[in-house]
Amino acid sequence: ENERCGGEGMIVRLDYVDEGNGHVLMSTLGGLILDFDLNTQQATRFEDSCARSAVALALDKELQYVAASDMHQHQICLFNRETTRKIGVHDLPYTPRPLRWLPGQKILFVGGFFTGDLHVYRFHPEKPRGEQLEELADAVQVGGMFRKIQYDAKSGMVYNLTKCGLVRVDPKEAFGLDLAQPATGKE
Repeated sequence: ENERCGGEGMIVRLDYVDEGNGHVLMSTLGGLILDFDLNTQQATRFEDSCARSAVALALDKELQYVAASDMHQHQICLFNRETTRKIGVHDLPYTPRPLRWLPGQKILFVGGFFTGDLHVYRFHPEKPRGEQLEELADAVQVGGMFRKIQYDAKSGMVYNLTKCGLVRVDPKEAFGLDLAQPATGKE
């Protein structure tokens, strides 16, 4: 296990998500996802992990899904937050890095790190692994070295941080997404 984590007693953290409830989810170079309790200062591993590296994380707090991008394997790993089990793996033809769920809508934005493309998927948890992410429209070019995606619920805009700077994308204009129609509950 030490080899996966970077050496004796060392874990290389790549990304984190503050759950807002005293817990922080952290991803590691070894593909582990850790639930760090800020009160007890203890970390608990997710039951499952990514194959090589979980470079970016996204949490849908409403539906309790976690997405992790594995740049080395060109995959998105999907987890159930409550059980910490992997519920899906989706192979991609590009190198994913940043991720962002639209809360409660089963919509996942994924950025191609090198290509600079912003992709949008609908998550179908009821489908078999590898078939759970349905790409909803052609990707939109926002700039290479794609690092972060942020959704602003008030304006409905998606903001993307790349080597080109901060790029705003209107999901309705770019992808035909009507964000006023949320998906219903977990399946």
